[in-house]
Amino acid sequence: MKDFIPNMLYCRKEKKIFSAAEKQFRDFLHDYKRPEDVNAVVGIIADEHELTSRHFKLLELYAKKISRVTEENFTEAERLQRDISALEQQ
Repeated sequence: MKDFIPNMLYCRKEKKIFSAAEKQFRDFLHDYKRPEDVNAVVGIIADEHELTSRHFKLLELYAKKISRVTEENFTEAERLQRDISALEQQ
């Protein structure tokens, strides 16, 4: 995660390069059981507008949530989802 998300951020303005980075990210998480989280991360980064501190906080929360789900720490994943939902509603 520490490599894939920054890589997508660095090349987000270059469609062809971004597509390759997105594919690597999705391939890395191909067994992840909540594809909506993966789609949310890609959607945030792929947005054509400039990213704000809110976007970066969402990326951080999604990365933590994906990690907790992978570790099967569902209590912490649910807490992170509540934080994500609250931030998305702002």
